[in-house]
Amino acid sequence: MSAGTLVPLQRVVWDVGAGPRVRSTPPAVPLTLREARRVVRRMARAAERPTVVLAGVDPLAPSDRGLPLSGLVDALTSHGFPTGVALHPMAPCTTRSLRAWAAMGVQHIVLHVDTALDSPLTGIPGVRHTDGATLVYARAVVAAGMRLYATTRVTALTAPDLMGIAALLPSLQVSRWDVSFVVPTATIPRSEPLRAVRLERVLAWLARYAASAPFPVTTEGAPHFIRHMHPQPDGRTLAPMVRDAQGMLYITAGGEVWPGPDLPLSAGNVRQHSPQALYRSAPLFKSLRNAAELGGRCGWCAWSQVCGGSRARAYALTGDALAQDPHCAPVIVPVAPGHRGLPQKPP
Repeated sequence: MSAGTLVPLQRVVWDVGAGPRVRSTPPAVPLTLREARRVVRRMARAAERPTVVLAGVDPLAPSDRGLPLSGLVDALTSHGFPTGVALHPMAPCTTRSLRAWAAMGVQHIVLHVDTALDSPLTGIPGVRHTDGATLVYARAVVAAGMRLYATTRVTALTAPDLMGIAALLPSLQVSRWDVSFVVPTATIPRSEPLRAVRLERVLAWLARYAASAPFPVTTEGAPHFIRHMHPQPDGRTLAPMVRDAQGMLYITAGGEVWPGPDLPLSAGNVRQHSPQALYRSAPLFKSLRNAAELGGRCGWCAWSQVCGGSRARAYALTGDALAQDPHCAPVIVPVAPGHRGLPQKPP
């Protein structure tokens, strides 16, 4: 595949909460429902119908906070967009809310399963413990006729719980497991994410589990998972991993279009531009997809076309979204010259 290969837009994550995940100065003005419907109509002019995941949903939040979910879901489903709801990690849920969302046309629910049932992490601030209520909600999702997508936020603290979570998920009739490796942000200390060597070990274990799991296993923040799933790089047959600016984009509550939820760089605002147009043509998105522009190991790696490293982690740790992924172990071979990051001598 050539540098800058563009795969179809598959996933749009749309924050419907009270504001963007990273505070802006001055504060961003949230989209109104009328504006959001206009965005959906503009999106519908394109042939592609990516899945739209409404993120940051808190079913018990005041009705004047964030976009009205029913109006936005109706706009999306009436234009043929598969729609899911991702609960806020620390938000409570009710079976009544789940039934209401199913009646609206929501097709899947993203539920956080961040610890094992018998985890010793109970009570630790910022860690949502998996308990009996989690199991009730998970089963209620399936009973309501929606697909259940489990997402697990992995930090250095929670990584030991992965085996317990993996053993639990089949009993919940999960349709997909998304394992999200956190990157440092304003609210996540640099000490929390897994470092390179430990991350590689976890990815190797995850690949072995995925080979026989009864549902697809995907990752966020670790596109180099593809190295463990497909040991031999072959840009001719492997599609690029869905990652920041490649197969996905993120819309903040204020309408800014970011490459991903943890990469707070704006390509433009949906008030003025179609999300698909920004995805295809915005210079920011094109640069992030272009392997020839990547620095360090990510620039000369044999997997650069299909992996590309975590652009969010590179930005968080270096301030340069095109720098090498600091938490990818240097175990790969160089490719042809011409890349920004090609070393002067063979590695």
